[in-house]
Amino acid sequence: MTRTELAAAYAATTYRLYLPDGVLDLRLEQRHPRLCEWLTGLGVREFIIITADNPGSVLLAADENALRRGRLDAELRLAGYVAYPASNIPDGDWPAEQAFLVLAMPASEALALARQFGQLAVVYGSDEGLPRLRWG
Repeated sequence: MTRTELAAAYAATTYRLYLPDGVLDLRLEQRHPRLCEWLTGLGVREFIIITADNPGSVLLAADENALRRGRLDAELRLAGYVAYPASNIPDGDWPAEQAFLVLAMPASEALALARQFGQLAVVYGSDEGLPRLRWG
């Protein structure tokens, strides 16, 4: 896939967050007031959504994705980040990917972690509640 095709696929994806008080569905470049309120209430200024599944947009077996996800979870915990479960749910035939919503991780660190796990991009946002795609 070209970068243009990937950008279109990412834009057509629903980014589902499983928060303590319920589920939020996000789309790129669409502000979500409830997310903004939640982040502000926690005193958090920025967030990322990151996955270890299907690096480089190459489909892997479920067990390989689970192993990669476990390593990402361990990295996040070791670094002391608060992370919540998330899912990247694309339109079309591509399967949903399990992901993490990570609070207060700077974009530069998020992109370095994404590269470490072979990811092409992350979803990045601030307490404005506006998720944007950041290429690695």
